Amino acid sequence: MTNASGSTGGQPPILGLSDRTVRVMHLVAFGWALMAIVGLVVVTRFGLVQHRPGGDAYEIQQQRLIVAVFLIAVVVSWKSEVIGGTLASLTAAAIVVFARQQLQPLDATVVTIVFLVPGVLWILIYLHDLRPRPAMISV
Repeated sequence: MTNASGSTGGQPPILGLSDRTVRVMHLVAFGWALMAIVGLVVVTRFGLVQHRPGGDAYEIQQQRLIVAVFLIAVVVSWKSEVIGGTLASLTAAAIVVFARQQLQPLDATVVTIVFLVPGVLWILIYLHDLRPRPAMISV
């Protein structure tokens, strides 16, 4: 909290990551996101995931929408990590709903984690230099 002199009361940032670490996290998040999209296309084209009986409808109906929202999250995160990270995390949550019903449990877990990692990284990048109170309000 800022006092009358403009000081934050000496509270250190919640994560306090170095600039180099933040740049690496950005690169990893974007690289991971692009690999997730490419991987999903490859897995879908070659049928590398195991579906539950009758579960292949996901690939036709919802996959395009989920990938489109995830792509929007990637683009938005370039300017605003918190919005892009939140949108990517919500995309992963949407994947959970469909993947759990349509894929075998291990495949559903892997697909969900692949789409969740960039969102978590972008949210951590946003939170890294915030003080504890604003960080808690943001979460």
